[in-house]
Amino acid sequence: PWIWSNLYELRSFFMTASYPSTFVFGLSLISFWLTLSFMRGMTGFFSGLALLLLLSALGFVSHALTGVFLVGATCLLAVTEQDAPPSLRVMVIIAACSGPLLAALWPFFPVWDVILASSAEVDDRTWQVFSGFDAMLERARSGAWWHMFFDPAQFITSLGPALLGIPLALWLLLRWRELFIPLGLLMMTGPLILNVFFQVALAHRFLLYAVFFMHLAIVWGILELFDRWRIQRRENKRTPGVTITVGAVRVLVALAVIGHVALLIGDYNGKHLKYTLELIDKRHALPAGYDTPRLYTELTEELPQDAVVIGNSRLTWPLSTFRGKAVALPENHENSLLRDQFERVDAVNLWLAPATSAEDRARIAALYDATHALVNLQTTDVAVLQWLSDNAIPLTTVERYRMYRLN
Repeated sequence: PWIWSNLYELRSFFMTASYPSTFVFGLSLISFWLTLSFMRGMTGFFSGLALLLLLSALGFVSHALTGVFLVGATCLLAVTEQDAPPSLRVMVIIAACSGPLLAALWPFFPVWDVILASSAEVDDRTWQVFSGFDAMLERARSGAWWHMFFDPAQFITSLGPALLGIPLALWLLLRWRELFIPLGLLMMTGPLILNVFFQVALAHRFLLYAVFFMHLAIVWGILELFDRWRIQRRENKRTPGVTITVGAVRVLVALAVIGHVALLIGDYNGKHLKYTLELIDKRHALPAGYDTPRLYTELTEELPQDAVVIGNSRLTWPLSTFRGKAVALPENHENSLLRDQFERVDAVNLWLAPATSAEDRARIAALYDATHALVNLQTTDVAVLQWLSDNAIPLTTVERYRMYRLN
């Protein structure tokens, strides 16, 4: 049911294939391959290190969060790869860790400013330094660390079969085998645990990287099972347990593929299966016969490229893909480059509030240089619509949605 950046299951991939996080996840897989090739002597010494450095820097500057996954997992792979000379392990780690430092030289995007929130006045919402054990326990008790990812129902129904990777990874750890898998799972769950006691930016997203290692554990388990089954067939020593398990795995994999394709088809037809197993119509808010691109294309036909649009943040959020830009982002999508993001959210909510005076609405619009307004005529309060009638000119209307030009 989750469709999220950094998930690569079929439904998410079709929605997020163009995201920087998907690009960097691909770079991560290339980095893993290159690390193994380098440590096994299958690639040149200097060319291998140079490519690792480049991949690390490119990944970090393209999507810093997934860049952390790339660098961390690459270093772990170097440490856990069997029979590799210590000098090669060290060189891989140095190359991978130098990438984020090299990324700081990129002049067009301040990646470290974003990570450390030094370009914004939101440090108290992004990172928290150690301030005593009492503060740690208070944060844990307060539930400030909670995210929808941790809801038990969502967690179980969304991860589903991936959870089988947890006991398999634990088994590998106890047997001290394929350590990249169990230690990688522990590495990616570390920020989740740390975030209970200290505020860690986007800690919940590391759950999605942990899923990768759960899947690796499952793949290892399937390969191990099929290897045992083939050996039994070759030696004519088949056991019913292994044969039945192999058949069950084949059926489950086939059902998983069919199920994912069915869910993908449903999503493209506007039918989304929620974690509660409730099927909802995601297009109920769209005019009949419209999809989102067509709606916003028509609403922005007469909108100048430099327009600033005020309105419900979830309604105005897509505008930058078409024309203009929104006064505020949705509150649950933090952007460390905005110094006043939460003030903007509060201002837009006040602008939409029924009790706000006409003077205050005008002041808020002027404060953020708003040139236009976008509203849903069915859900917007009558007081706001009256203010727009007095202070704006209707520009474009598509059924219940209307774009205004402010006077």
